[in-house]
Amino acid sequence: MTHDHHLTVGSFLISATLFLIGLLYLRQWMRVVWLDPDGVKSWRVGSFLVGLLLVWLGYVHPCLFSITICSPCTWFNICCS
Repeated sequence: MTHDHHLTVGSFLISATLFLIGLLYLRQWMRVVWLDPDGVKSWRVGSFLVGLLLVWLGYVHPCLFSITICSPCTWFNICCS
């Protein structure tokens, strides 16, 4: 197997794991809201899911976070060279 294949499988596994974590958290949050609607704030589930999205973006697209401010020409170059 080539290195590219390992990267693709690794990206899929990380993506699937984060997706399942998000689903499980959302399921448990909905269960708690059903039991005590006034005791749970909805911003908590939103911030958790946004955090998972940021972790996923940081793993899948590492070039997005390595852009330097000094060279604006590289801002739109998403591909890593």
